[in-house]
Amino acid sequence: MAQQLEYRVVSRTYSARFRLKSNDLLERSEAETQRILDVMSTDRWRLVSTDTAMTQGNTLYIYLYFERERAA
Repeated sequence: MAQQLEYRVVSRTYSARFRLKSNDLLERSEAETQRILDVMSTDRWRLVSTDTAMTQGNTLYIYLYFERERAA
């Protein structure tokens, strides 16, 4: 019997703020992304892919693609 999988996409949007630190956007997105990974892994989700995009207006889009085996 074939393995049944379920999928989930988590997306986050970060807008740049005027700060003294030039890497503020990266630090904020990195910390929250790690929290998402931690929470999802405790529920048996496995990260299978990522995607990012950035607009000229300094808005960062992060997409995290997860899968897990469907409960029987």
